Amino acid sequence: MKAFERIFLYTVLAILIFYVFLQDSNVESQEYKLGQYITARSINIVDDEGQPCITLFAGENGGNISIINKDYNFVVNVGVTKDGGGAINIKNKEGISVVDIWDYEFGGIMKFYSNAGVDSVNIKTTDEGGMIGTSNKDGVTGTIMATSDKGGSVFTSNKNGAMGTAMRTDDEGGGIETYNKDGIMGTIMGTNIEGGGMMTGNKDGIGTVMATDKEGGLVATYNKNDCRLVLISQTEEGHGGIWVYDRYGEYPAFYGHER
Repeated sequence: MKAFERIFLYTVLAILIFYVFLQDSNVESQEYKLGQYITARSINIVDDEGQPCITLFAGENGGNISIINKDYNFVVNVGVTKDGGGAINIKNKEGISVVDIWDYEFGGIMKFYSNAGVDSVNIKTTDEGGMIGTSNKDGVTGTIMATSDKGGSVFTSNKNGAMGTAMRTDDEGGGIETYNKDGIMGTIMGTNIEGGGMMTGNKDGIGTVMATDKEGGLVATYNKNDCRLVLISQTEEGHGGIWVYDRYGEYPAFYGHER
């Protein structure tokens, strides 16, 4: 082998060795950059302009993740409550909170707010079941729907928060109640294991009662002093009868069919 051939061959070998070494260094560098662990107090992910759009950081109670919109307002935050549970806060584009989700002793809570920041909808679990509440634009509760170990209930209120209607079920049946604008009960309708009944009243007390049981039915009316005036029912022998009382609910006169 001539001298120039040996020089050419050695030069090529040197270039190849350098190239292999360079590739090994690049692989090691990539492996280092793509390592399995990153340890830091906080990490910011930025957009093309270098502004943070996602922030990961360690807070007072644990880890937090914050998401920022293009106007640089925080719109989502995922974190930890002071009791060690999870929490999520969602804001609108102006940065006003519209949704909160977190845990508490009986399970979870979710709250929805208007763009004015008014607490409008509440959903949560209780020690007996679940509950949903809604409020008007002024934050006054308008409806509540809940479940318990006896059944379900629905309550509605007027714009001032006074009870308007109530519907519920229990071990014996269901019931519906209505109230006037001041929250005073005006009507009750319900059922139990023996039958059903309805009662109406004015602001001072009972007005009329209509009910059925295992013996039959009855209708009674009352005056403003809550004294019974008229009773329509049946006698012990099973005949129909009408009892009329004085204004004090005493000394009834009987009208009926007797044999």
